[in-house]
Amino acid sequence: MLERTLLRAGIGFTRVVQHTSSPQLYVNRYHELFQKGANGQVLSFQNTDAAHLDHLIRDTGRLLGREGKPLKSEDVSSNDLVEPILYKFRGSLDIPNSSAISKLQIFDFARLMIANPTYVPAQITEIVVETPIVFLGAGYLDPDFSLLYYTLLNSVWGQKTRKYLVQSAPEDETEDCYRLMERGRIWTRLKEIGLKGEIHTVETRSEMFLARFYDRL
Repeated sequence: MLERTLLRAGIGFTRVVQHTSSPQLYVNRYHELFQKGANGQVLSFQNTDAAHLDHLIRDTGRLLGREGKPLKSEDVSSNDLVEPILYKFRGSLDIPNSSAISKLQIFDFARLMIANPTYVPAQITEIVVETPIVFLGAGYLDPDFSLLYYTLLNSVWGQKTRKYLVQSAPEDETEDCYRLMERGRIWTRLKEIGLKGEIHTVETRSEMFLARFYDRL
């Protein structure tokens, strides 16, 4: 869905998909879709149906490694990663068997990542270390956040990279029984700890944060 949104907005990007059970990557470049034609016009996908967009997402601009196989992390160069970059950390729907979905798959993926951090291209790790980070749609106690914390983001703790987590107060999510369990001292303590004081909590809803961020831009 995110790829479709970017294409419909006329944004060329590089997509990197991390395979979750083998040390390989799938890199696609979509910038060429928006090169001006002979008449100076740029192709628009605003009204393109989802099926056609999914075909473009799967087959456009894929970079291949040796013998036409998927890339390994050491095969990826800085020249391959033209910004903006969409990095899909644990697979993608359009690449068969690449996604970690079940608990067992996620645990296996975490084990592989911890045992061999070179699964992630060095260029991606460098971006993560040197770029301010805003966590949207994830909370301190969410499994997805824990997976990121112990794998991909392991290299940024202790660095000076600014990190922010956007999460509403438990009282604002009355339909989520797990969030309501955080009420009172637990939520206050989570914000105070902020994962060793390295994360600043922005207490608001994600959509409100994005609206304010958009207005500032």
